[in-house]
Amino acid sequence: MALILIGAYSRISTSRRPGFSRDINLEGDNSGWQAGLIFTQLLHKLALSATLGYADAFGPSDKVLRFNTPQPDKMLSYSLSSGYLVLPFVYKDYKEPNFNLYFELLGKTDPGSGESYLDLAPAVQVILNSRTRIDLGYRFQATGNMANRYLKNMYLLRAEFNFFNVLK
Repeated sequence: MALILIGAYSRISTSRRPGFSRDINLEGDNSGWQAGLIFTQLLHKLALSATLGYADAFGPSDKVLRFNTPQPDKMLSYSLSSGYLVLPFVYKDYKEPNFNLYFELLGKTDPGSGESYLDLAPAVQVILNSRTRIDLGYRFQATGNMANRYLKNMYLLRAEFNFFNVLK
């Protein structure tokens, strides 16, 4: 029987930065809230994960941003990712460093306009002590019709530090 892990996330952000995108990005560019679910399954050396989320921007939905771009007030987000453990060949302990090949499909849809995009993001990944994640990759648009958006065609260097407690 395969074990599927389910997690939830949420974020509330405020920003004074004037926007210019049809996208909602709550990491410094827009004000609003978001929430979603993450589903993960481990199959030997392969980790599969799917994320579904919803974001709602604060402020009037008829607000027009720079370049005559209307601000979206709602956004659906979705992703599918896979990571394959390359090293160590034999996994003995959670404290061992991991070297992974990582690939993501990342998408968003504005339900108000129907505009959407789907990006591809291959990366290499190092995980240290099961808590620190370092990714180096490239993200590019595979398909979509959303103009003036954030995070399009970019290199990625991400360092993520996770704090958790294992229940016994």
